[in-house]
Amino acid sequence: MIQSKFKKIQLKEDEKFIYEENKIIVLAETKPRATKYFGSMITITNFRIILSQKMLFGGYQIRYVINIEDTGPDFSIKGGHITCNSNKEDIRVENEKKSVIKIKTSGGSLNILKNMKKILSIILVSLIGNLCYSQEADTTAILNTALEQGKIMTESFQTGDYDRFIDFVHPKIVEMTGGRDSMKIMFEGIGPEVEFISNELTIPNKLIIKDTLYQCAFEQRQVMSINGQKLYTLSSLIGISYDSGSNWFFISVASNTLTNLQQKFPELSNDLDIKKQTNPVLID
Repeated sequence: MIQSKFKKIQLKEDEKFIYEENKIIVLAETKPRATKYFGSMITITNFRIILSQKMLFGGYQIRYVINIEDTGPDFSIKGGHITCNSNKEDIRVENEKKSVIKIKTSGGSLNILKNMKKILSIILVSLIGNLCYSQEADTTAILNTALEQGKIMTESFQTGDYDRFIDFVHPKIVEMTGGRDSMKIMFEGIGPEVEFISNELTIPNKLIIKDTLYQCAFEQRQVMSINGQKLYTLSSLIGISYDSGSNWFFISVASNTLTNLQQKFPELSNDLDIKKQTNPVLID
Protein backbone atom coordinates (compact mmCIF):
# COMPACT_ATOMS: atom_id res chain seq x y z
CA MET A 1 0.00 0.00 0.00
CA ILE A 2 1.07 3.59 -0.56
CA GLN A 3 -0.23 6.61 1.28
CA SER A 4 -1.28 9.36 -1.10
CA LYS A 5 -2.68 12.72 -0.10
CA PHE A 6 -6.28 11.54 -0.46
CA LYS A 7 -6.49 7.80 0.25
CA LYS A 8 -4.62 4.54 0.24
CA ILE A 9 -4.00 2.91 -3.13
CA GLN A 10 -3.60 -0.84 -3.53
CA LEU A 11 -0.39 -1.44 -5.42
CA LYS A 12 0.04 -4.20 -7.98
CA GLU A 13 2.93 -6.64 -7.76
CA ASP A 14 6.21 -4.80 -8.49
CA GLU A 15 4.35 -1.47 -8.70
CA LYS A 16 6.10 1.56 -7.21
CA PHE A 17 4.88 5.05 -6.37
CA ILE A 18 6.72 7.64 -8.50
CA TYR A 19 5.14 11.05 -8.20
CA GLU A 20 2.08 12.96 -7.07
CA GLU A 21 1.00 16.56 -7.65
CA ASN A 22 -2.21 18.50 -7.03
CA LYS A 23 -3.75 21.76 -8.29
CA ILE A 24 -3.84 20.60 -11.89
CA ILE A 25 -6.70 20.95 -14.37
CA VAL A 26 -7.93 17.92 -16.30
CA LEU A 27 -10.18 18.11 -19.37
CA ALA A 28 -11.76 14.72 -20.04
CA GLU A 29 -12.93 14.37 -23.65
CA THR A 30 -15.06 11.30 -23.07
CA LYS A 31 -18.64 10.27 -23.82
CA PRO A 32 -21.28 11.46 -23.33
CA ARG A 33 -19.72 14.91 -22.83
CA ALA A 34 -16.44 16.65 -22.09
CA THR A 35 -15.83 17.42 -18.41
CA LYS A 36 -13.29 19.75 -16.83
CA TYR A 37 -11.96 18.94 -13.36
CA PHE A 38 -10.36 21.83 -11.46
CA GLY A 39 -7.96 21.38 -8.54
CA SER A 40 -7.27 17.81 -9.58
CA MET A 41 -4.43 15.54 -8.58
CA ILE A 42 -2.23 13.25 -10.65
CA THR A 43 -0.63 10.19 -9.06
CA ILE A 44 1.96 8.30 -11.09
CA THR A 45 3.37 4.82 -10.54
CA ASN A 46 5.52 2.73 -12.85
CA PHE A 47 2.33 1.01 -14.10
CA ARG A 48 -0.49 3.53 -13.80
CA ILE A 49 -1.59 7.15 -14.02
CA ILE A 50 -4.36 8.01 -11.53
CA LEU A 51 -6.34 11.23 -11.90
CA SER A 52 -8.58 12.39 -9.05
CA GLN A 53 -10.87 15.35 -8.41
CA LYS A 54 -10.83 17.61 -5.35
CA MET A 55 -14.17 17.45 -3.58
CA LEU A 56 -16.10 20.46 -2.29
CA PHE A 57 -15.77 19.58 1.40
CA GLY A 58 -12.20 18.30 1.25
CA GLY A 59 -10.46 15.17 0.09
CA TYR A 60 -10.17 13.69 -3.39
CA GLN A 61 -12.24 11.28 -5.45
CA ILE A 62 -10.57 9.04 -8.04
CA ARG A 63 -12.00 9.69 -11.52
CA TYR A 64 -9.61 7.84 -13.87
CA VAL A 65 -7.19 4.96 -13.46
CA ILE A 66 -5.09 4.61 -16.62
CA ASN A 67 -3.17 1.37 -17.00
CA ILE A 68 -0.08 1.72 -19.18
CA GLU A 69 0.73 -1.14 -21.59
CA ASP A 70 -1.89 -3.29 -19.88
CA THR A 71 -3.50 -6.35 -21.46
CA GLY A 72 -6.57 -6.29 -19.24
CA PRO A 73 -10.08 -5.01 -20.07
CA ASP A 74 -10.01 -1.88 -22.24
CA PHE A 75 -12.67 -0.01 -20.30
CA SER A 76 -14.66 -0.40 -17.09
CA ILE A 77 -16.58 1.72 -14.58
CA LYS A 78 -16.39 0.59 -10.98
CA GLY A 79 -16.30 2.29 -7.60
CA GLY A 80 -17.21 5.65 -9.11
CA HIS A 81 -14.21 5.86 -11.44
CA ILE A 82 -13.24 4.82 -14.96
CA THR A 83 -10.44 2.31 -15.57
CA CYS A 84 -8.96 2.36 -19.06
CA ASN A 85 -5.73 1.60 -20.95
CA SER A 86 -3.11 3.66 -22.73
CA ASN A 87 0.54 3.34 -23.78
CA LYS A 88 3.65 5.49 -23.77
CA GLU A 89 3.29 6.42 -27.45
CA ASP A 90 -0.12 7.98 -26.74
CA ILE A 91 1.18 10.37 -24.07
CA ARG A 92 2.34 13.51 -25.84
CA VAL A 93 2.49 17.30 -25.78
CA GLU A 94 -0.50 18.53 -27.74
CA ASN A 95 0.25 22.24 -27.56
CA GLU A 96 3.81 23.46 -26.91
CA LYS A 97 2.79 27.07 -26.16
CA LYS A 98 0.04 26.15 -23.70
CA SER A 99 1.85 23.00 -22.53
CA VAL A 100 -1.15 20.71 -22.85
CA ILE A 101 -0.51 17.00 -22.39
CA LYS A 102 -2.94 14.67 -24.15
CA ILE A 103 -3.26 11.09 -22.92
CA LYS A 104 -5.13 9.01 -25.47
CA THR A 105 -6.87 6.10 -23.75
CA SER A 106 -9.33 3.35 -24.57
CA GLY A 107 -11.95 5.48 -22.78
CA GLY A 108 -11.29 8.74 -24.61
CA SER A 109 -8.72 11.52 -24.37
CA LEU A 110 -7.56 13.22 -21.17
CA ASN A 111 -5.88 16.62 -21.30
CA ILE A 112 -3.72 17.81 -18.40
CA LEU A 113 -3.56 21.61 -18.38
CA LYS A 114 -1.01 22.62 -15.72
CA ASN A 115 2.64 21.81 -14.87
CA MET A 116 2.71 19.82 -18.08
CA LYS A 117 6.39 19.53 -18.92
CA LYS A 118 7.43 18.40 -15.45
CA ILE A 119 4.64 15.84 -15.28
CA LEU A 120 5.27 14.54 -18.79
CA SER A 121 8.96 13.96 -18.17
CA ILE A 122 8.22 12.08 -14.95
CA ILE A 123 5.53 9.97 -16.63
CA LEU A 124 7.81 8.95 -19.49
CA VAL A 125 10.89 8.31 -17.34
CA SER A 126 8.91 6.25 -14.82
CA LEU A 127 7.27 4.16 -17.54
CA ILE A 128 10.41 3.58 -19.62
CA GLY A 129 11.84 1.33 -16.92
CA ASN A 130 8.74 -0.81 -17.01
CA LEU A 131 8.86 -1.04 -20.83
CA CYS A 132 12.55 -1.82 -21.23
CA TYR A 133 12.08 -5.56 -21.52
CA SER A 134 9.42 -5.34 -24.23
CA GLN A 135 11.45 -2.75 -26.16
CA GLU A 136 14.54 -4.95 -25.98
CA ALA A 137 12.49 -7.92 -27.15
CA ASP A 138 11.11 -5.92 -30.09
CA THR A 139 14.59 -4.72 -31.07
CA THR A 140 15.98 -8.26 -30.96
CA ALA A 141 13.11 -9.55 -33.10
CA ILE A 142 13.65 -6.81 -35.70
CA LEU A 143 17.41 -7.42 -35.83
CA ASN A 144 16.79 -11.15 -36.21
CA THR A 145 14.50 -10.41 -39.15
CA ALA A 146 17.24 -8.31 -40.74
CA LEU A 147 19.76 -11.11 -40.12
CA GLU A 148 17.49 -13.75 -41.65
CA GLN A 149 16.96 -11.67 -44.78
CA GLY A 150 20.68 -10.90 -44.98
CA LYS A 151 21.43 -14.63 -44.85
CA ILE A 152 18.93 -15.32 -47.61
CA MET A 153 20.71 -12.73 -49.74
CA THR A 154 24.24 -14.09 -49.14
CA GLU A 155 23.15 -17.72 -49.56
CA SER A 156 21.41 -16.85 -52.82
CA PHE A 157 24.64 -15.41 -54.16
CA GLN A 158 26.62 -18.49 -53.18
CA THR A 159 24.14 -20.81 -54.92
CA GLY A 160 23.99 -18.64 -58.04
CA ASP A 161 20.37 -17.55 -57.53
CA TYR A 162 21.15 -14.02 -58.64
CA ASP A 163 17.52 -13.01 -59.15
CA ARG A 164 16.81 -13.69 -55.49
CA PHE A 165 20.06 -12.02 -54.45
CA ILE A 166 19.16 -8.83 -56.34
CA ASP A 167 15.81 -8.67 -54.52
CA PHE A 168 17.76 -7.69 -51.40
CA VAL A 169 20.29 -5.33 -52.99
CA HIS A 170 19.44 -1.68 -52.37
CA PRO A 171 17.42 -0.47 -55.40
CA LYS A 172 19.74 2.50 -55.92
CA ILE A 173 22.70 0.14 -56.35
CA VAL A 174 20.73 -1.93 -58.86
CA GLU A 175 19.91 1.26 -60.73
CA MET A 176 23.56 2.40 -60.69
CA THR A 177 24.67 -0.87 -62.33
CA GLY A 178 22.16 -0.49 -65.16
CA GLY A 179 19.26 -2.48 -63.77
CA ARG A 180 18.56 -6.06 -62.73
CA ASP A 181 19.55 -7.64 -66.05
CA SER A 182 22.89 -5.84 -66.19
CA MET A 183 23.69 -6.78 -62.59
CA LYS A 184 22.78 -10.40 -63.22
CA ILE A 185 25.00 -10.54 -66.33
CA MET A 186 27.87 -9.07 -64.30
CA PHE A 187 27.59 -11.83 -61.67
CA GLU A 188 27.21 -14.57 -64.27
CA GLY A 189 30.51 -13.40 -65.77
CA ILE A 190 32.49 -14.42 -62.70
CA GLY A 191 34.94 -17.10 -63.83
CA PRO A 192 35.13 -20.68 -62.53
CA GLU A 193 38.44 -19.94 -60.83
CA VAL A 194 36.53 -17.92 -58.19
CA GLU A 195 34.47 -19.86 -55.65
CA PHE A 196 32.49 -18.23 -52.85
CA ILE A 197 32.64 -20.65 -49.94
CA SER A 198 30.86 -18.86 -47.10
CA ASN A 199 29.59 -15.47 -46.03
CA GLU A 200 28.98 -15.14 -42.28
CA LEU A 201 26.97 -12.29 -40.81
CA THR A 202 27.00 -11.34 -37.13
CA ILE A 203 23.78 -9.92 -35.70
CA PRO A 204 24.17 -6.16 -35.05
CA ASN A 205 24.25 -4.90 -31.47
CA LYS A 206 22.40 -1.69 -32.33
CA LEU A 207 19.23 -0.76 -34.20
CA ILE A 208 18.93 2.84 -35.39
CA ILE A 209 15.37 4.10 -35.77
CA LYS A 210 14.03 7.31 -37.27
CA ASP A 211 10.29 7.18 -37.93
CA THR A 212 9.81 4.17 -40.25
CA LEU A 213 13.47 4.17 -41.36
CA TYR A 214 15.43 1.40 -39.60
CA GLN A 215 19.19 0.84 -40.01
CA CYS A 216 21.87 -1.49 -38.71
CA ALA A 217 25.35 -2.71 -39.62
CA PHE A 218 26.49 -6.33 -39.76
CA GLU A 219 30.00 -7.63 -39.36
CA GLN A 220 30.71 -9.76 -42.42
CA ARG A 221 33.30 -12.50 -42.91
CA GLN A 222 33.53 -13.76 -46.47
CA VAL A 223 35.57 -16.81 -47.41
CA MET A 224 36.41 -17.53 -51.05
CA SER A 225 38.79 -19.54 -53.14
CA ILE A 226 40.73 -18.07 -56.05
CA ASN A 227 42.62 -20.57 -58.19
CA GLY A 228 42.45 -23.06 -55.32
CA GLN A 229 43.83 -20.67 -52.69
CA LYS A 230 41.45 -19.93 -49.80
CA LEU A 231 41.31 -16.45 -48.32
CA TYR A 232 38.93 -14.33 -46.30
CA THR A 233 37.99 -10.68 -45.89
CA LEU A 234 36.27 -8.79 -43.07
CA SER A 235 33.94 -5.89 -43.72
CA SER A 236 30.54 -4.41 -42.88
CA LEU A 237 27.18 -4.84 -44.53
CA ILE A 238 24.56 -2.14 -43.96
CA GLY A 239 20.93 -3.17 -43.59
CA ILE A 240 18.23 -0.57 -44.22
CA SER A 241 14.46 -0.86 -44.00
CA TYR A 242 11.94 1.76 -45.08
CA ASP A 243 8.91 0.02 -43.54
CA SER A 244 9.77 -0.28 -39.84
CA GLY A 245 11.89 -3.41 -40.15
CA SER A 246 9.63 -5.69 -42.19
CA ASN A 247 11.64 -5.69 -45.43
CA TRP A 248 15.37 -5.08 -45.67
CA PHE A 249 17.79 -3.96 -48.38
CA PHE A 250 21.55 -4.22 -48.07
CA ILE A 251 24.55 -2.09 -48.98
CA SER A 252 28.06 -3.53 -49.08
CA VAL A 253 30.52 -1.13 -47.49
CA ALA A 254 33.53 -2.53 -49.44
CA SER A 255 36.26 0.14 -49.45
CA ASN A 256 33.91 3.05 -48.75
CA THR A 257 33.75 5.26 -45.69
CA LEU A 258 30.43 6.26 -44.19
CA THR A 259 30.89 9.77 -45.58
CA ASN A 260 31.37 8.36 -49.09
CA LEU A 261 28.24 6.24 -48.79
CA GLN A 262 26.17 9.14 -47.46
CA GLN A 263 26.82 11.02 -50.69
CA LYS A 264 24.80 8.32 -52.50
CA PHE A 265 22.54 7.39 -49.58
CA PRO A 266 21.95 10.60 -47.56
CA GLU A 267 19.49 8.81 -45.27
CA LEU A 268 22.29 6.75 -43.71
CA SER A 269 22.73 7.61 -40.05
CA ASN A 270 25.94 9.03 -38.60
CA ASP A 271 25.51 6.49 -35.79
CA LEU A 272 26.23 3.52 -38.05
CA ASP A 273 29.42 1.78 -36.96
CA ILE A 274 30.98 0.38 -40.12
CA LYS A 275 34.37 -0.96 -41.16
CA LYS A 276 35.92 -0.89 -44.59
CA GLN A 277 36.81 -4.22 -46.13
CA THR A 278 40.18 -5.56 -45.05
CA ASN A 279 42.81 -6.85 -47.44
CA PRO A 280 42.40 -10.56 -48.24
CA VAL A 281 44.00 -12.86 -45.67
CA LEU A 282 45.29 -16.25 -46.81
CA ILE A 283 43.95 -19.33 -45.05
CA ASP A 284 46.57 -22.07 -44.60
